[in-house]
Amino acid sequence: MVVLVIWAVGALGASPSLEARAVDEGASEAHAGDPESTAREYLDAVEAMDWVRVVVFAHPEALASFRRYVDAVVLPDDGEGALQAVTGVESEAEYGELDDAAVMIRAFQAMERDAPGIVNAFVDRTTRVLGVVEEAERSMDEGSDPFTFNHVVYRRQWGLDGARSEIRVLTLAQDDQEEWRVLEADELDTLRPGLRATLVRVRGEVE
Repeated sequence: MVVLVIWAVGALGASPSLEARAVDEGASEAHAGDPESTAREYLDAVEAMDWVRVVVFAHPEALASFRRYVDAVVLPDDGEGALQAVTGVESEAEYGELDDAAVMIRAFQAMERDAPGIVNAFVDRTTRVLGVVEEAERSMDEGSDPFTFNHVVYRRQWGLDGARSEIRVLTLAQDDQEEWRVLEADELDTLRPGLRATLVRVRGEVE
């Protein structure tokens, strides 16, 4: 059932309720347990370009942070069709009906269309988790509740001949259900330049 739902949200413009159901169904099965297993599930989802599952393993604060970025960067350009290009909806009212998970899923889909080089790099690689470093509790922002962070260290090997491997880090924290979820990751960071690629395309079409 989950596979069918994920396939159905593959195109921009799928109904928010269908996306929400796909994320909910994925989350109901996403009980990796420890930070290392969660990191492995997340990396596997990235390398399969399974954006629903990537979002399932993303921390709610990571989703909310990206939503704030879209609010600041895309909404002011709405007159040029930027909102539709990034999220598949044409009005701020429709955008307001999308939850944070749907916004990120649609942004990944837009990046796959407008910045394929970035997305191809997600696939043309191998990753191996090396270990976990636990950090003492700290707050992400002044006045916010403290989190216990776990940093999962992994080796990333690009598929290009002669490419050197890299040591990278995923930062995880527990959500309200005490499930470990990815808070900071290279792939989540690339959504911002990917989104800018969409805006460049839209502005070029308008001109």
